[in-house]
Amino acid sequence: MMELKNNNLKNKKGKKKKNNKAMFRIISGVLIIFASSGLGIFASTFHNVLNTYNQNTTHEDDKISLGSFAGIKKAVSDAIEISEPLTEPINVLILGSDIGYTRSGKRDDKTPTRSDTMMLARLDPLNKTVSVLSIPRDTRVLIPERRYYDKINAAFAYGGEQLARKAVANLTGVPVNHFVALKVNGLINMVDILGGVEIDVERNMRYVDHTAKLDIDIKKGVQVLDGKQAHHYVRFRHDEIGDIGRVQRQQKFINGVVSKALSPATIVKLPKLVQSAQENVITDMSNKELLKIANFARTIKKEDIKMVMLPGTFGNIGGASYWIINEESSKEVIGNLFPDSVYAQPDPNASQDPSGIEQINKRRYRITVLNGSKEPRLASKASKMLRSQGWSIWSIAEAKSDVSKTQLIVQTGKTKAIPFLTESLGLPVDVVNASVGDIFTDYTIIVGDDFAEYLKNPPAAVDPKSDKLQ
Repeated sequence: MMELKNNNLKNKKGKKKKNNKAMFRIISGVLIIFASSGLGIFASTFHNVLNTYNQNTTHEDDKISLGSFAGIKKAVSDAIEISEPLTEPINVLILGSDIGYTRSGKRDDKTPTRSDTMMLARLDPLNKTVSVLSIPRDTRVLIPERRYYDKINAAFAYGGEQLARKAVANLTGVPVNHFVALKVNGLINMVDILGGVEIDVERNMRYVDHTAKLDIDIKKGVQVLDGKQAHHYVRFRHDEIGDIGRVQRQQKFINGVVSKALSPATIVKLPKLVQSAQENVITDMSNKELLKIANFARTIKKEDIKMVMLPGTFGNIGGASYWIINEESSKEVIGNLFPDSVYAQPDPNASQDPSGIEQINKRRYRITVLNGSKEPRLASKASKMLRSQGWSIWSIAEAKSDVSKTQLIVQTGKTKAIPFLTESLGLPVDVVNASVGDIFTDYTIIVGDDFAEYLKNPPAAVDPKSDKLQ
């Protein structure tokens, strides 16, 4: 049993300030990881840390109230300070469940329903990275212990978390070490506690689902969504790409949560988040395991998080709509994200030249270029420039909104080409590791105002022999 000391923070004023800064780094790191892997893990961690602290405190006067921020801060700081480090990567299945209703229309929170969200997260302390694979709920798989194919979200309804774990492990070839299940109420409550999340809603969303008791009405544009609106945003699927659009919105929402979670104002909201976790989160991780994860969180930055969707295409089988995975692309994506997958293997696109510098086959990467500026035909100009350098451009179009700085969206997790693409573009870019671009290509480049300016005023060339400007 872990022993938690009660006098760790009773030091000099200077050390207290140092501890306060360290505490903010701890909480920020945990928020980043757990927002990307599901809000529930984050709050569940602090709930379990608090319980551990109280269980190991012998004097009743020293026990900490759930509603006390100062108490939670002390418990977390003390616990993490002496906790063991996370030394091996772990894979955690994140599940978000639908709301169930009886035949009479009454809400039913006890009967298992199909999972609305399914993500597999890898926390890797060796490389200090977090990788998240989003699995569309309509993905067609053979459900374990059943004799027929179904949508993967049915596994949760048939056999709860355990059957869902088996289904994901069979699909990905990845060992699933732990799970976290978050009820819909948990998402709504936690977003409200955070004070809402800012999202650039890409279109007007209007849809009424009488069965699921949903009345979605969200207008296009940048806005702060409250808990109910955020739930509607990530549930909406009535656009051109159906369930895949929902997966993209979930990843976009996660990015918004990460940004909000990093705000210093979030720290004082921990007690309410913990209480919400008690009511809405289920996990099989022990207090000791959660403390290791919290320790690991201190080393993670936002750019260390990668989010990718399982590649595939739409299909209709037996009158039902499915997401049919592209086996070749899926194996490559899974193998890149999860080194412990049966599909893990060296990158076939990478090679070494005689000088030892890694090279890539540019033709094998599919690229979409979008114009995110008011400059006419900017995407076409960028595409021409990239093609001249050997890249394969699959699609050119206008972006849904303008951007000031050029973005490189890495939607399939193939990160090795990033420095080569950046070099070919000739200017720094914002890298987005999420499947929020063109899902049928490897990269989406949104050229912004900075790229338009770059073409008007390109940097002077350098003579490699004299090392002077020409």
